[in-house]
Amino acid sequence: MGGDYLDLTVPTDNRPFFFNQLRFTDVPEVARRALDRTLGGGVRRGNLTASAVLILILSISIVAVIATILVPLRGAARKCPRHLVIVGSLYFSLIGMGFMLAEIALLERFSIYLGHPIYSLGVCLFSLILASGLGSLASDWFRLDARPKILVWGMIVAVYLMMIAFLLPVIFQATTDQERMIRIAISLLAIMPLGFLLGFAFPTGMRLVDAIDRQPTPWFWGINGATGVLASVLGVMFGMAWGIHVTLTISALCYFLLIPTSFALLGPARAKKA
Repeated sequence: MGGDYLDLTVPTDNRPFFFNQLRFTDVPEVARRALDRTLGGGVRRGNLTASAVLILILSISIVAVIATILVPLRGAARKCPRHLVIVGSLYFSLIGMGFMLAEIALLERFSIYLGHPIYSLGVCLFSLILASGLGSLASDWFRLDARPKILVWGMIVAVYLMMIAFLLPVIFQATTDQERMIRIAISLLAIMPLGFLLGFAFPTGMRLVDAIDRQPTPWFWGINGATGVLASVLGVMFGMAWGIHVTLTISALCYFLLIPTSFALLGPARAKKA
């Protein structure tokens, strides 16, 4: 087997995974060659092992999510309106997936810019979690309780994520020679507004659900956590396969889809109040 099974394209800031030269689409064939003992060693076998470990982690995560979250909490959703369970599950799946994909993509992107993954981990996690917490707090005063508000918020979040995906490389190119403290300040300026906006999603969803029926609330907490766990692995896989900008684009799509999903919850919530 020759080099056809190796991705020999030059690593970029968008796909900085220089250590991985095996395309995910080729994993089944390479695995078959390994079982037939015709694979050989070297890069191909090492990359196959790494890909297999990543797939194994995803599989274990799926089993763990089902066993520890979905099965124990399924009773909370049994006696609730079917529409609420379906739409609510979609809503909290979207924010769990969207938030974690954005977080993983930012960690990967800023690791290069700040010079080391530990700086990216500290700066990104600190700023994103702090800002999202402030956003959740602010959602008590600036409630997304009408379609125009939800539409504006959702569009801003989706556009912001798309801008980050395609403008951050330009900003990084222009400021990569600055001192690390300046680069950290630039990172905070880019991440904290996003985190603040993302913080509105969860409490808004909980208010919409509570206005209809409070019983399935534990189920929606579980759905949000479950999709977040799975997205943490999928985010790495998306970045390795297609690039970090694709991961951010999928995250933006998740928040864009929150707009019609929120509308579907808002109608029954208003009817219940009436």
